[in-house]
Amino acid sequence: MPLELTLGIIGFGEVGSGFARGLKESGLSDIIAYDKFWNTEPYGLLIQRRAEEYGCELVAGMGELIHRSKVIIAAVATSVAREVALAAAEFLQEGQVYIDVSSSAPALKREINDIITATGGKFVDVAIVGPLPVFGHRVPMLACGDGAGIFQQMLVPYGMDITVLGTTPGQASAIKMFRSIFMKGIEALFLEMLLAARRYNADEQVLASIAETLEKTPFVASANRYVTGDAIHAARRVHEMVGVIATLREMGIEPIMAEATRARLAWSASLGLKEYFGGQTPASYKEVLAAIEERLGKERSENR
Repeated sequence: MPLELTLGIIGFGEVGSGFARGLKESGLSDIIAYDKFWNTEPYGLLIQRRAEEYGCELVAGMGELIHRSKVIIAAVATSVAREVALAAAEFLQEGQVYIDVSSSAPALKREINDIITATGGKFVDVAIVGPLPVFGHRVPMLACGDGAGIFQQMLVPYGMDITVLGTTPGQASAIKMFRSIFMKGIEALFLEMLLAARRYNADEQVLASIAETLEKTPFVASANRYVTGDAIHAARRVHEMVGVIATLREMGIEPIMAEATRARLAWSASLGLKEYFGGQTPASYKEVLAAIEERLGKERSENR
């Protein structure tokens, strides 16, 4: 039997809104959300539309969200995860559960744990280890921290797939980071490959040829997902790879591919594709490539 609770979600982008949508459909009625861009363009209208469509109450301040919530999910970028935790800590009270689902390095998750537990609240380090657009709120997640068991108990009845690793923060994010060396590398490889193939108008042929070689039926769909996702999330993933690089160096491992992935993703983020698409994931990789070509064309014209 699902437990009654009020869930607060900080950050109503793809992750936060995706969780809200799935949990609502699974019977969790009381969900409120806060996003600092809720009334700022180009994302404000998108955030408000999502909240209305998914039946979630959008509040204007973090304090109100935390005062009304038993469980809080912080679905924000790694670059602001610590800042958001500090802001939330001003309002947190003993017994509340703060769940960080950012792709932050283990050291940062441990730092956030210290911020949250100093308030008497409980912390959960969560690693999302699957594609949210495919699984929705049922995406596989790894959780650790002193609030991990409560997180699992309260939200598994609503369909979430949560595996508790233990009470030590940083373990889940470490697994996520090592996995990211491969997964984020694929994203960068698709982008570079398709940009080159498009110059010869051969993107579809190249994709079809590789799909046949690998005997992977969903290959083209995977390419589409990675590249369109890059358009919106490249900057966030740069921060994730910085953490991967630092973690590998701490271990004495030279991060050759991690450095290459970071460099390509940083280049993509510099093009301003997230703003170009208004924060909405484009439908096709062709839209992303066209936007990149448009921006590169403008740069070449300006540099002549």
